[in-house]
Amino acid sequence: MMRTVGLSPDDLDRRPADFSGGQRQRISIARALIMKPELLICDEVVSALDVSIQSQILNLLLELKEKFNLTMLFIAHDLTVTTYFCDRIGVMYRGRLAEEASAVELAQKRIHPYTQLLYDSIPSRMDEELNLEAYEPFDATKPLTGCPFYHRCPRRSGKCLHLPPMEELSPGHWTACFHPG
Repeated sequence: MMRTVGLSPDDLDRRPADFSGGQRQRISIARALIMKPELLICDEVVSALDVSIQSQILNLLLELKEKFNLTMLFIAHDLTVTTYFCDRIGVMYRGRLAEEASAVELAQKRIHPYTQLLYDSIPSRMDEELNLEAYEPFDATKPLTGCPFYHRCPRRSGKCLHLPPMEELSPGHWTACFHPG
């Protein structure tokens, strides 16, 4: 399994502190694959790695997905990475699903205001006119009573004080918003 993830079996004799971040990630992947899973949950698997190592790990995961016929649940904050890696993306805010669509469609057409904000916040896409002044602070310790994004949404209305249902606005593209854009 060590060879499968790009390491040497001789590495088994090394101490954990002797490995780089990318090597440690490869070891974690190997440990998971030893159990022959059908589903691999990758939670922020590349977030602590530099860009060149990120691409190596992502390409390794794509190879392993095919080789072992794996389904992967990929959890990340970096939409550039998720758009590259995932077939479908579900965008969550405060524990609620805000939008879900194919990665290609979501990259092209973002409906929920939070999804739009996330994509607009990608450094390579940042618009100098991104206005964050309209966003109110909120107490995240209080239970949700309506749309979780209400306090930050530039399109909010009184209707948003109720929880919006997930609606399919186009085939396979779902959003939870009373004011889709």
